[in-house]
Amino acid sequence: MAIHRASQTSSHALTARAFGAHGGGRCQVWAVPTPGTFLPRTARMRAVLYEKTTLRSPDGNTGLLQRWEYRLPSGGQGGGCLLAGGVPTFSSSPRRRRRQKRRCNSPGWQYVALAKSLAKNGTIDIKSLFLSGVLAQGRLLYERIRRVKDKNQQNLPPNYFYHQLPNGIELIGQYMPSLSSITFGFQLDAGVIHEADEKQGLAHLFEYMLFQGTKRKDARALNEAFETLGARKGASTSLETSMVWSQIVHNKFDATLELVHELLLLPTFPKDELEQMRNIILQEIRRRDDEPMSRIFELVRADFYRGTSLGRLILGTGESVQGLQRADLQQFWQARYQPNNVLFSIAGKFDWEHVVERMQALFGDWSGTAASFPEQVPHPGSSVSVELQEGKQEHIGMMFPFPNYLDPDYYAAMVISEVLGGNMASRLFVEVREKRGLVYGVSAGLSGSKHSGAMRVYAGTTPEQAHECMEVIVNELRKLEQEGITADELERAKVQLKSEHVMRSEGSASRMGAIARSWWYERKVKTIQEMKEAIDAVTQEQILNVLHRFSPLNPLTVAAIGPLEKEQLVSGIL
Repeated sequence: MAIHRASQTSSHALTARAFGAHGGGRCQVWAVPTPGTFLPRTARMRAVLYEKTTLRSPDGNTGLLQRWEYRLPSGGQGGGCLLAGGVPTFSSSPRRRRRQKRRCNSPGWQYVALAKSLAKNGTIDIKSLFLSGVLAQGRLLYERIRRVKDKNQQNLPPNYFYHQLPNGIELIGQYMPSLSSITFGFQLDAGVIHEADEKQGLAHLFEYMLFQGTKRKDARALNEAFETLGARKGASTSLETSMVWSQIVHNKFDATLELVHELLLLPTFPKDELEQMRNIILQEIRRRDDEPMSRIFELVRADFYRGTSLGRLILGTGESVQGLQRADLQQFWQARYQPNNVLFSIAGKFDWEHVVERMQALFGDWSGTAASFPEQVPHPGSSVSVELQEGKQEHIGMMFPFPNYLDPDYYAAMVISEVLGGNMASRLFVEVREKRGLVYGVSAGLSGSKHSGAMRVYAGTTPEQAHECMEVIVNELRKLEQEGITADELERAKVQLKSEHVMRSEGSASRMGAIARSWWYERKVKTIQEMKEAIDAVTQEQILNVLHRFSPLNPLTVAAIGPLEKEQLVSGIL
């Protein structure tokens, strides 16, 4: 990124013009005072300081870069925006004003100005960039010019960014200037499906062991380092991917990124910590096995995804976890934690250029390639499986194929899920619980993987009412397939879904996860507005088409845990 010399001037004016706006917009002005100076505001402009960064000029001088955002009225040819003026304003306090004027007239002022084009292509017309600044005693003015969007930006919406490092790591970001926090995460193609058959539970154990020590810090020192920064940290493992993430105040980004760099590139998987983490996971497995409500969907998922790795237990089994060794962790890390396998996602208040620079500095030397993995494409069929367990509860789980995240009917599927069992006004809640009192819990929701989607239904009832409960649920599924949903249900579901999206999207953590998921699966980002428009576009006709494409009853995978035999549960229903 070049920094060029500009001609000397004694004027106080700072002028920049950007073309291509439509009825108004924003320009960004960058100014770099040398140490001990201050940044004056421009007259007749409202400015908000929202970024500070240290910058080094070609002659070795350093200064604090302060980025100010100006709200501009529309004007200029073609609706362009004009930033004009430039007389520094000073404090109303006489004493402070004298001190400010002395500093302003002192040697060493350097201005660096950037006018961002508001044209859709996001590039700067250099001819439209006019700079002048305060100079004293022969000091030169440095002009910092760059393209707003590099060749990798791929026509992203405003405030969204993309970059790919030479080693293959992809970076995706959403700038949220109203926040003071940042959440970032590294998503990797390293999930449960990538375990060997005899190593079930390895990906989940790896998630724990990643934080137990690096070549520079042990587990205690790592925790203290994160806590000193006030950072939240964590990791998660799903069937297909894993993620390591952190949330911090925006000015702690650099230090936190260095810690996560240690976790990902310098883990040691210490033997003494392995046994402790193994015991924790064994406790989780015992808890899962003691809670039928948690285990029911492990059972139904195993049947639904039969023949693929998607049906595996995320925690593994007691036997498989007991057999895992440090060498297994190292092999998994070497095989799956490779740069071509990584998506870095960030949301919040950040400087994108600085993010790219720090990522290149810390992760640019990361080399290696993760092997491709066979696609997991299930072919579910109708089945009923029962796990007999004495007690006074019957837990019922159902799954049937439905649009996945990549399907053009995904938002219609979301509406159907909301109407069927997404809230207390849903059909299942009203018909099964409110009218008949057959369950203490009933719900429906979407699930799925990269290549397949599913609808899940859960009901918790008593053995005496389980058969009737099954009958009512199946009748509601049949009615849904034949009649679709009403106009009133459609509108209520749209309002509910849009409200949930907006509320979930107010934090940096939720947006970081959302843009990571959309880029990982679709190679694009979805704005909140795009999601709202997609929900609004759903029609009753589209709902019926989805239900004809994906019958809720054929195939239908059913699993149950409780004292009832299969015939007692589904006789005369399926």
